[in-house]
Amino acid sequence: MMAQWINWSGSAELLIFFNGWGMDARPFSRLDSSRLDVLMFYDYSNLEMPCDITALTKEYSTCHLAAWSLGVWAAASALSGKPIQFASAVAINGTLRPIDAEHGIAPEIFQGTLDSWNAVTRKKFYRRMCVSLETTAAFRALEPKRDAESQQQELAAIQQAVLRQSPLACRNLFDRAVIGREDRIFPAAAQEKFWTAAVVPCKITAAPHYPFSGLRHWKELIDFEQN
Repeated sequence: MMAQWINWSGSAELLIFFNGWGMDARPFSRLDSSRLDVLMFYDYSNLEMPCDITALTKEYSTCHLAAWSLGVWAAASALSGKPIQFASAVAINGTLRPIDAEHGIAPEIFQGTLDSWNAVTRKKFYRRMCVSLETTAAFRALEPKRDAESQQQELAAIQQAVLRQSPLACRNLFDRAVIGREDRIFPAAAQEKFWTAAVVPCKITAAPHYPFSGLRHWKELIDFEQN
């Protein structure tokens, strides 16, 4: 796992963001982080935390958690058992059972994405992730600086970790979930079924899988409710 400080200015408030699979900080580089420290995690080729997150969070009076896509599962897995108190914790377009026909991505679709992944299929994936031509163009202008091979290796590692993991090992940390009705990667119906069973309040929005194109500030992720 990789960690990157988006902003480290000595604020009393920290946002921890678990990014999606295959990502880095580039798609979020236009967001303003003033008056808020932001620590991003990404690349889940392994789930070993690259820092002492428990000690780090004790330096802040308020900590928030936001996670997107496969980062939802990664956050719950990596932070399990760590005594961190979050003032808020939002799951965005993801669940704790990411490879699952009823509560996540169907196993055969996950496997198909893994098997066919290359520079050409990546473009098609980004198009499905963003849905509209406008959002796709904005995302592609700041797409991750990750090569297709590293993304494929990460996805394979995630698959192996999920399949090895006991369902009870991934403790829920989230107090609400935001679900994009136009999500063509993580089916909205599967997300809603999972979070309803977990008794976590859900908000259904009109957003695609990548729902951040309208954001201007990192603080907006704390109360994320994209229309």
